[in-house]
Amino acid sequence: AWGVLGPPRLHHTIATGDVISKEAAGEWAKATLDPRHHPIVDEGLAWWRGQPADPAFAAIATRARATADLVLATADEAARL
Repeated sequence: AWGVLGPPRLHHTIATGDVISKEAAGEWAKATLDPRHHPIVDEGLAWWRGQPADPAFAAIATRARATADLVLATADEAARL
């Protein structure tokens, strides 16, 4: 969950100067990042909330790839600020 929710949390801090919760960071990510990242954000939020995992991310390689894509996209967005 940190790998998915942490970078948007840092992005929010860079953008606004405020610190938000990991749950709020997931919502921030969904509001500010490309919708293609929404499934992995939803997966991170589900884990954080103790909800069942999405079977689409059962393979560690799939989860890792989606997480890496989200981290890179978040870093690119932060660099534009």
